[in-house]
Amino acid sequence: MNKQDRFERDLLKARSFMNERRFREAHELLHPWLGSFPESPDLLLGLGIASGEVGATAEAKALLERCHKLRPDWAEPLVHLGIARFQSGDHEGAMAAWAQAEQRGSRNPDLHYHLGIAFSGQGWWDKALAAFDTAIACHPGHFPARLNRAWVLAQGARFAEARQALEELLEEIGDQADLLRTLAMVATEQEDFAAAATALDRLLKLDPDRLDAWSNRAYIALKMDQPQVALPAIERVLARLPQDPAALINRACWERDYGDAAKVAAILDPLLGQQLPPYVVAAVSALLGNETQLRAALEAAQHEGGEAVLRAVKRDLPFKGWLARLGLL
Repeated sequence: MNKQDRFERDLLKARSFMNERRFREAHELLHPWLGSFPESPDLLLGLGIASGEVGATAEAKALLERCHKLRPDWAEPLVHLGIARFQSGDHEGAMAAWAQAEQRGSRNPDLHYHLGIAFSGQGWWDKALAAFDTAIACHPGHFPARLNRAWVLAQGARFAEARQALEELLEEIGDQADLLRTLAMVATEQEDFAAAATALDRLLKLDPDRLDAWSNRAYIALKMDQPQVALPAIERVLARLPQDPAALINRACWERDYGDAAKVAAILDPLLGQQLPPYVVAAVSALLGNETQLRAALEAAQHEGGEAVLRAVKRDLPFKGWLARLGLL
């Protein structure tokens, strides 16, 4: 077998590896050929994709840019060049590459998926939804597009649709961490705390070290009036993150409602003087009884988060007893 034949054989083998998501093996197989075939668009494309998948973003960008110069009519290098640019923080360059790929009629689901991610990051929910819909139309089994589509629906307060989509995914693929986390978030927004607790329990079976899930589980237990479930979850988080705002707020709520209310100020003391998001400042102010600071922080939080903030205030434990005074009943 001559050199050209061996090269073409390895290109085919690398494509097979990438179809199986064995990107490191594909990268190791293709990289030695770069010196012999530096102008091969197929090699530059395959190695560029593999480089991006193994985290060599700068290498991926360089290879894909060379491929695009050699074959400006191909959409595929532009799709993956956009991904590499996006991952390196060049969002404007990413959007430009993806726009060119769309002009070439690309039906690559990853193009539309990454467009959806980019639009989501800007809060452009309608555009994000349309992009995820296109990705799913190109590849109905594209799990990340379907999961992120459900998340975007939730951002638009379309909770019933989001939950239906998530439950369908759960039936199809079984327990998966990001899926269960998103389902718990949606169920919490619907105030179906039993469903949220079930999703979080399943998530914690998959990954017992997820502190965000333990923090959310503590919150749900407090909402369900289960202090004996909440306290161990709170303490688990605080053992690892002693100044975590969510865990300290949960601990303060636990003491206020089930323990010694006189301890609330001392529990929250580590948060005072920190640069915290407005909503967290509002929660701390509510627990400490500082109405002036509470109103100012809520106004700032609502300016950033809109209706989602009002839903949270009406639901969240620190604001218990405040709703009538704030005019939110």
